[in-house]
Amino acid sequence: MPKLKTPDGEELTVDDIERRFNKAMAAPEPDEPVAPAPQPKDAGDGQEPAAPAPSPDDARHTRTRTAKAPRGGGRGAPKRSAKASPAAAAPAVGTYVQPVAESLQGLTMAAAIMPVPGELGVRLRLQGSVIGDHTAGLARALDLAACNNAVIRRGVESLTMGSAGWVLPAVMAVVPFAMASAAVWRAPIDENATAAADAFSESVRAQLVEAAAGGQGPTA
Repeated sequence: MPKLKTPDGEELTVDDIERRFNKAMAAPEPDEPVAPAPQPKDAGDGQEPAAPAPSPDDARHTRTRTAKAPRGGGRGAPKRSAKASPAAAAPAVGTYVQPVAESLQGLTMAAAIMPVPGELGVRLRLQGSVIGDHTAGLARALDLAACNNAVIRRGVESLTMGSAGWVLPAVMAVVPFAMASAAVWRAPIDENATAAADAFSESVRAQLVEAAAGGQGPTA
């Protein structure tokens, strides 16, 4: 059996070396503290012994952490369900019959007296006649649609009584001026036209002279 010779001349076999290694591993470290004796489980009165008080360092690390509840506006908070506002009640059938009929009648009159020459004027007057013949049915149809459809209702209200309700009255007010102007430029220039023009000119001059004299009449 092979042997190992130490520096001091001692010869060791393999078994000797293994025993010395196991003994060295089992021996405690030189600076290892001695473990305290275990506390007896039964102190004699049937109660378990009190646990040793933790040191300040241990208390600092073992403090229970309480998680703060998320605020109402945080990401983790459940979203509030928005209450749907009650839908506005639809208007009763017949609400828009009169305003729609009045608007259609205005279109009929405008088409009849609009001074448009040629074929376009003929077609415009014929279309006005068709609108006049079907005004009652169109008014009821548009009223029914407006009472059951919010988009159509907004359109009818804007054309008859809303922001665009001024268009038709304005057109009707301009029609007499347009007709008179068209008649002036179409009529032939004769003695009656010349006399009317001279009379208008004299009237305006008299008004200017009177205004210049401070309302006292014309002066030399």
